[in-house]
Amino acid sequence: MQNRGFELLLVLFILLSAGTAAAAGNNGGGSAADLTVAPATVSDEAGGDLNEEERKALEEVRKQFQEKLEALKEEQKKKGREGEPLVVNLYADEKPGIVQPQDAALVHFTASLAGGEVVATSRPDVEVATKAAASFWPAGVNFRGPVEVLAGSGGFFPGLGQEVMGLKPGDRKKYSLSPELAFGHPDPDRIKRYPLVQRMPKQVVIPPIEYARKAGKVAEVGDRVDLVPYFPSTVTGIDGDKVIVTNVAEENKEYTEPFGKVKVTTEGEYILFTMIPDLGAEFSEGDRQGVISELEGEEFLVDYNHPLAGMEVTVELEVLSLKKWSAMADLEPISWHATVEEGLTRAEQENKRVVLFLEGENCDDCTRMREEVFSQPALKSMGKDFVWLRVNKDTDDRYRERFRQFSAPTMLFLSSRGEASGKIEGLVDAAALHQSLFLELSRKKS
Repeated sequence: MQNRGFELLLVLFILLSAGTAAAAGNNGGGSAADLTVAPATVSDEAGGDLNEEERKALEEVRKQFQEKLEALKEEQKKKGREGEPLVVNLYADEKPGIVQPQDAALVHFTASLAGGEVVATSRPDVEVATKAAASFWPAGVNFRGPVEVLAGSGGFFPGLGQEVMGLKPGDRKKYSLSPELAFGHPDPDRIKRYPLVQRMPKQVVIPPIEYARKAGKVAEVGDRVDLVPYFPSTVTGIDGDKVIVTNVAEENKEYTEPFGKVKVTTEGEYILFTMIPDLGAEFSEGDRQGVISELEGEEFLVDYNHPLAGMEVTVELEVLSLKKWSAMADLEPISWHATVEEGLTRAEQENKRVVLFLEGENCDDCTRMREEVFSQPALKSMGKDFVWLRVNKDTDDRYRERFRQFSAPTMLFLSSRGEASGKIEGLVDAAALHQSLFLELSRKKS
């Protein structure tokens, strides 16, 4: 609808309409330019060449400007700062009440297979009826309730971020996903083999940095640490860049694990771990989650394909409410606490979860996080939901050692009592961080 000439008319309208400083922006998150203007009026001839639709858009800009100006003046009056310059952010291409890119929409969704089996849902009254259902929440989160989706970005289920655009609160929509757009096709390369028996020397040599990463402290002779979950290990020597650790295992003892059992025995200078896995049990390696699919000789197989790989999925969604990009952009920036101690005290007093941002010296990704990610409107909208802390790991190693964190940037999510509940390492975009923060808030509800 808007051609270049009409955009210029909007700018002229702003220049002629107020005696304050105004900022003209757009709904794509671009920067706004401050414009100092003088009082004036707009004659009817100013929009004489506009059609009816363009006139309505111009009136919407006028209305938006006046409403924001009055609100800012009222806020200025409350703070006793009358007469100071004001900045009014205008979003000429915004459609009130309609989901547009970077808006935050609160939605319910239910995903099902061709036979009607529900595989994922946010609705508490809908039963997930198939064992093929995947867990779409991280460990510690097990709740049912609406989810907040950042329009145009990813979502809690494939397609949500795109399909929600153009809808308004109260709208419902159904869409289908082919395997390519859902969870892909089964990939044989994602099936991994593992030996049933693994060997570990009774005495091992570990580099000091690796020991510190595992133990959370610098090695000292006599230290007892848990390097493996089944028995303690003791530091029996330190030789330059080597930490010598001795392991003493209890013979023929079985330990129960989520994937089955592990039997510990000894053989000469080695400790043997014999795995007795259960078919169909979940098995994880690092960030990967799979299912034990087969026992074959002296090996077992783990399928890391998504449980819904190869399946077509139908999703029904409903938009419950909407936060416009412009409303979030006008919010105050995230407020970082001056000290960690002060922040943790406030978190406990107000029963709020904590975001602890670990940064480092000469860290370009840390700078990008501060300047380009935390400043995004969707994250500013969560500013008051958390207590925000920043620590430079290179100048304050107390929290680096406490949380065993040696890389930057890293975000740690803590409970109101300071207990770690999650972690994100490395540079992350605003959409992914928004989703993680929403899930952290949901831990209170689960």
